[in-house]
Amino acid sequence: MDYEDRLWQFVSDPMEGTLRATVLRSERSIFEPKGDAPRRGEPFRYFDGKRSSGPSSGRAPRRATWRYTAASDPSVALRMGHELWSALPPSLRASLDGATPDHPVRIKIVSDSRQVTDLPWEWLTRDSGPVALDDSVRLVRSIPLRFALPPLAVDGRLKVLAVISDPKDEVRIDVLRERQMLEQAIRSHGYELSVLINPEQEQLVGALASEPHIVHYVGHAGSSVDESGSLILPSDEGLTHWIDASTVARVLPSSVRLLCVGSCFTAPNYDLRGLLRFAYAPPSLALPTFVTNQTQLWNGDRVLDFWRTFYHTLHKTGETVEAIHRARRALAGAGGSACEWGSFSAVLRDNSGVVFTRQPAAGSLDEEVARRLSSRLANDLTSGLASMPSQTVLVDEHPVGLTGSKLMGWSRAPSSVDSPGPGTMTARLIDSLMDPSTADK
Repeated sequence: MDYEDRLWQFVSDPMEGTLRATVLRSERSIFEPKGDAPRRGEPFRYFDGKRSSGPSSGRAPRRATWRYTAASDPSVALRMGHELWSALPPSLRASLDGATPDHPVRIKIVSDSRQVTDLPWEWLTRDSGPVALDDSVRLVRSIPLRFALPPLAVDGRLKVLAVISDPKDEVRIDVLRERQMLEQAIRSHGYELSVLINPEQEQLVGALASEPHIVHYVGHAGSSVDESGSLILPSDEGLTHWIDASTVARVLPSSVRLLCVGSCFTAPNYDLRGLLRFAYAPPSLALPTFVTNQTQLWNGDRVLDFWRTFYHTLHKTGETVEAIHRARRALAGAGGSACEWGSFSAVLRDNSGVVFTRQPAAGSLDEEVARRLSSRLANDLTSGLASMPSQTVLVDEHPVGLTGSKLMGWSRAPSSVDSPGPGTMTARLIDSLMDPSTADK
């Protein structure tokens, strides 16, 4: 489906201690040079009055102002949803104007502030109702890249590797019920499903050698003092072993284009915050798009309703955004509360959320992997080169391809040289890397 993108970017102002919000049309706008007048945005005032002291000035508190483990009351979701909407700057609210079911607006929440990303944006509610259930809107989160990562062309069956973790020194889950739910949700739609019960890290790495397309984790999560998230597998003694995002990124094959990390519904999660924070791992880590949940769910039928619709839509469209939207609406239509359908979040790490195309591959799998790696390299160069001093100029403006012996020749120019700034040179370099026809522009 074609969407009209609106990126709601929330940025911390360290000088003022405030949060400011801006509406952008694309991820590329984030990486383009802003000149001498950077975009400041408008104050985001959700946290006004929520500090224990000090004036009401839009300042962000030191920690999130709601408790994940207590978020089971639908009235809390309704109240917070209205508060979030009221706190949005007028430009963000107006960015939904004109959206229709035939031409939906895709809202992407973008921020590097933990106070912002920890908020339950899926509960956002205006006078006409919850935004996430509006058929003219698609509400997701995004870790922006300058260049979108290409989807994987799949001709045969989509392969799902399900991992159910139940360390013996944590609150035990009902593995049988969790497995039955996954099998009912996934197998009926033509996926090839493999299930791992309580695998140690080495066993998981071995199973990943089968190159699944989707990994679906069910189990506990943890959140570290640095506010990063981890998944929890058993150690060789059956005790808890925290697996951070960098470890997963190292062992994940390039065939995996979607990570579903869900809390168990048969036991209280150790730390639900860890699931969403795991999905918000730094963009430098080669991790795919995520679907996760942020509140404790207890009704197995509701969880089944969501995942069954999600996997059915994903199989038909290959689009994470459309799949989670339809699954939320299906769950709400089945009587699910905002604490249930609003628990599920999509965190895009490829810009588009299109993880598969149901067609024969244009080339070999190695060629598809190479295209994806090219996109990742271009995004890494975007981040790295943008920080270079402004007197660094391009000497050889004819980059060779990724298979060549070098990418580019660089030299330090005298300070008197009137050269483009690093943002301009970065854009020129990366554009020519992705599309050689732009190399002489």
